[in-house]
Amino acid sequence: YSSTQRQQMAREAHGVSGTVWHVAYNAAETMGNDALSWVTADLTAGVGVKTDVEAASAGDLIQIGAGTFALGDNTIAQPSGTVVRGMGRDVTTIISTHTTAIAWRLSSKCELRDCTIDTSATIAAMAVGASIYSTVLANAVLRNVKLVGDKDCLYLGSMFGACTVSAYDCEFSAKYDSVASFGGDNTIHLHNCSINTLGPSGDAVAASDGVWCNVGKVWLWGCNVNSQDGNAGYR
Repeated sequence: YSSTQRQQMAREAHGVSGTVWHVAYNAAETMGNDALSWVTADLTAGVGVKTDVEAASAGDLIQIGAGTFALGDNTIAQPSGTVVRGMGRDVTTIISTHTTAIAWRLSSKCELRDCTIDTSATIAAMAVGASIYSTVLANAVLRNVKLVGDKDCLYLGSMFGACTVSAYDCEFSAKYDSVASFGGDNTIHLHNCSINTLGPSGDAVAASDGVWCNVGKVWLWGCNVNSQDGNAGYR
């Protein structure tokens, strides 16, 4: 098949309109991937999770292979309208040790799925160490994602406007508030999610909550909330 045909097969297989990118743990595997399989067909050999995700455009899909990807003291900003997909929870793991911001920033109409984001080694104020942080976004989606943090896992702060996020079949495990809505008219929809607060955080000033909603709305359907730090499962 030609490169154009392989890319077209990739778009059809993954149901996207843009380019399909591939990021592999092993550089040799990435560069050697000739995309003969319709499942993994792609044109663009990945050069790194951060580089490929942030270079993508609306309609693109970034397929991250199996393995543990260490971001170090860096964050990732996922562009609007993109899909990032790993090979499965605990199969594709992204670790960040950033200490002054949040590891993964969503944008409107993004989808993050089938991976683990781990920031549990980071202890800092204002939800640093959380897995997802966004100021303004609409209709972002998490599917089959595992978030592990010392402080908040899914944190929505909307100083400038409302945020809307839906999570399906996800697992949140933190030592502070696993899911937190702070400020603005945020809406979080949680479907069939496991929410575990193990506490106490190394940087916490109070006991932990499984779900903490300061302002806005958090809706739960078929979720399991487990708080082990002497505070409420939902507040």
